[in-house]
Amino acid sequence: RVGLPHVLDRTLNRQGLEAIEPLVARLLAACASQPKTATYVHSHVALWCVDVGQCACYRQHMDAFVASGGSAQDRAGYDKNYGSGCVVALDGGAGRP
Repeated sequence: RVGLPHVLDRTLNRQGLEAIEPLVARLLAACASQPKTATYVHSHVALWCVDVGQCACYRQHMDAFVASGGSAQDRAGYDKNYGSGCVVALDGGAGRP
């Protein structure tokens, strides 16, 4: 068995950004019996997206993280610690697209 970060890195580095949605769908379907898996998948995908500068992808998967049961406080922590360049600043300044 390999872990999710390994699967994500291997797949996304080989196939690129267009592989994200099919990969997420496949992972969520395979792990549907474990409800916490969705939050784990979305948070890891979001972190990969921010690492490669894909802010829209980051925001999409962080929204899905919260929608699938992740806490808003955890989301705020991810935004602060990892996605600060992608998040619209509280003073109205714009983050990256």
